[in-house]
Amino acid sequence: MLITIQADRPYILESGHETHFAKSVLAAISTLTPQQLYSPITLQPQPGMTDENVLFCRVWVESIQKLV
Repeated sequence: MLITIQADRPYILESGHETHFAKSVLAAISTLTPQQLYSPITLQPQPGMTDENVLFCRVWVESIQKLV
């Protein structure tokens, strides 16, 4: 999975399609309304509780965390 983000400069996030990170991002974004997709979205990487090699992603829109 490749995500292109425009922030202070363009960023590209790359993640395997079977990772917890990719699944978290896709599941959260799929819950957004068309109006929310026009708002700024914040991606917050979150390490796993027991394994730091596992990375989840929290998605925030308009100060609201989108739960998966």
